[in-house]
Amino acid sequence: MWSRAVLLGCLSLAACAEDPVVDLDAGFADAGVVDAAPAPPPPIALRLEAAPATIEGRPWPSDHWRDEDGWRLPVVEDDEGFFHVTMRQIQARLDGYALRPVGRFCFTQDLPLSPPPADLIQLVDASEQVQEVTQITIDRERRCVQFAAAAPLRAGATYYSLLKRAPGDWDISLLPGATPSQDALAVDLASRDDILAAEPFTIQSVGDALAARRASIVDGRAWGGEIPSLEVLHRQEATDLLNGNFFGIEAGRRGFYLRLHVADFVADENGQLVLEDELVFDMNRLSATSAALLRSVETGDQQYAQINRDWSLSAEMEAPAGTVVQAFQELFMPMQSYAELDGQLDSNFGELIYAQVDLPVWRNDLGILAGLTESGVAPGGAQTVQVNVFLPVGERPEQGWPVVLLGPGYAGLRHDLWVVADALCAAGFAAVMADAVGHGGGPATEMQLPIVNGLPVTVVTPGRAIDRNADGRYESPEGLHASWAAPEFAGMVGMHDGNRQTVLDLSALLTVLLPDADRSQSGTDLDGDGQADFDPASVSYVGHSNGGRYGMTFAAHEPRLKRAVLMAPPGDGYIPYISTYRDTWAELFDTWMPPITNTPSGRYGLFNEGILWPGAGLLDAPLWFHEINRFTARRAWLAGDAEGEGAAALWRQQRALGEPRAEVMVQLVQGDPAVVNPDSMRLVDAAGDDMTLALINPDATGWRDSMRFSELLFRHLIPVYESRAEYAPGALARLTREQAVAFIAGDAELDLDGEEDALSLLPNRRELRFLLGFSFWELRQLFRF
Repeated sequence: MWSRAVLLGCLSLAACAEDPVVDLDAGFADAGVVDAAPAPPPPIALRLEAAPATIEGRPWPSDHWRDEDGWRLPVVEDDEGFFHVTMRQIQARLDGYALRPVGRFCFTQDLPLSPPPADLIQLVDASEQVQEVTQITIDRERRCVQFAAAAPLRAGATYYSLLKRAPGDWDISLLPGATPSQDALAVDLASRDDILAAEPFTIQSVGDALAARRASIVDGRAWGGEIPSLEVLHRQEATDLLNGNFFGIEAGRRGFYLRLHVADFVADENGQLVLEDELVFDMNRLSATSAALLRSVETGDQQYAQINRDWSLSAEMEAPAGTVVQAFQELFMPMQSYAELDGQLDSNFGELIYAQVDLPVWRNDLGILAGLTESGVAPGGAQTVQVNVFLPVGERPEQGWPVVLLGPGYAGLRHDLWVVADALCAAGFAAVMADAVGHGGGPATEMQLPIVNGLPVTVVTPGRAIDRNADGRYESPEGLHASWAAPEFAGMVGMHDGNRQTVLDLSALLTVLLPDADRSQSGTDLDGDGQADFDPASVSYVGHSNGGRYGMTFAAHEPRLKRAVLMAPPGDGYIPYISTYRDTWAELFDTWMPPITNTPSGRYGLFNEGILWPGAGLLDAPLWFHEINRFTARRAWLAGDAEGEGAAALWRQQRALGEPRAEVMVQLVQGDPAVVNPDSMRLVDAAGDDMTLALINPDATGWRDSMRFSELLFRHLIPVYESRAEYAPGALARLTREQAVAFIAGDAELDLDGEEDALSLLPNRRELRFLLGFSFWELRQLFRF
């Protein structure tokens, strides 16, 4: 569940191509041997080539890098680092979210050792309003000064990077033969005495790729013109579920056994499969694991494997030589909470329906979005995706059930959200969920439902996991990320396009479920009475962790949504590997300052050029600093950088234009180790005050006393956690879900604990950098036990 037109301004652009060779002695005469005075240093010059071959040629971002078809990018022959990686990402996703450009001015000579003036670089908009710059660093290896915009910039707007004139060491000139921009305002700006150069850049529209694909979904073109129906596979009345018993602890709880397809093995030439200490389990789910099952595909024979103390598997099984033996991790998945058993035995949902539907596939074999077809048909055809539908107890309303789509988190399953679905059903909402791209286990995943007065019922519930690396394992969530297959380097797109595919899946699912008079779509009719089962006027979304991340993109693009709750969502940034030695996150974020002004930044997070803190000398950033950043840049998380933040800004922009967009609430959890400030706060700031913000504080309850050393790991899971009725973590989790349901229902009162501070509505955002921090000392202590 860990739990984050590119604006092409751009996503953390740092160049790695070599500077052109410059003759440092050009233009200087030999002073002779006798009494020769030191030659004056050559002047620093800014290069502005008309057709740059490398990023150093002229400032990035700049409209000199654009033509009628979009951004004109250089060809890089090797993988020398950050520059190549970034260019590949841009080419792979031309319509992503990068709303805070990181730019650079690069020069012909080594840069002075003295700090540059505070106003050496400015960023202004077309009305010459100064845009705050919160980061300036020096890359001496490439003779560049780098800067970052403080806040998301508007799609379609033009901005100007200004290089100011400065006396003394930083007296800069234009390189002879330079070709400054002929943009009218740029010419006017550059003619002023204090400005050396002005380079315009226009932010490309945000989210066009997603919007175009969604349009073809809504009108049915994505399926070739015929929108499919939801096919019901199994209907289960809640009252028919047998009371479950898990290790004797959960007596009386209803539930089922999920057989998660985790691996495929091949029998040897002797007709045997021999496993010795094979590690195949999803290690995040060991607490729910009750058994390991092996099944021969050819014969149907099955047997249980031995689970060793290290959770590896050992077994011997006969199977025809060369045939496949599937391995399953058997999990107990409760369908009824302790809280319900405290007062009653009846669940809040009346019926659980397992169904499937064909959804358009937009990604190619490498896991990145394929090009749009002229017909609008999805280039990858369709994939059959399973869907769980929870219906409330009682009769369906005349206009249909109000419906809420649920989005599971990173490495999560749709079955994990049963407790959220149950809470929604208690308030009269139907809940619908599908696995995200790459999640849910292998294709042989199945359910075993224990039935009152009958044998268990097995329901095939194939997951969407993909064995992308062909090692026989369905790792979680292997199929979400793009492939590293050369030469496309698609892997640098990471999970970004997987999340976008999931957003398109949600829009496609809505198109199947809801009636629409414009296209004569009757909507889903589960009972065949000729009436649509779901109310198109009441559609909402709840996502947890990464489900909150792609949920923000869903809310930004989907006008049919009325409300959305993002529970513990990551927003942007990459995991800050290089900062883990800091005592606490709060200390790290408190030291995020622009080093030139030495005043606290109004922004939160780790900008792409690196982390700054007072006294560390990172204004004059050493080579190792940039090398570390290139290392972190290669991590797949970078590919999602600014994804949630861009969606938040697009959502806010559409609302400002009067377009129908969901009301959004974000729930952040104090001390959440999975969603730290670099992720969540950038999304929160991009969404602005239009978004409702809630803070969950476990320490205001008996959480720490109950969870002891494991409490840090469970904080991120609070919204989907359940436990005994009087157990503090479970009580807080239920309160959190109650708040989410109240927001979905449109209730005015969301501060449900009154004068208590377990829930805080609209907290002071400037203080959150401290509240969301947790101590690495605590985490280290955790791993000692």
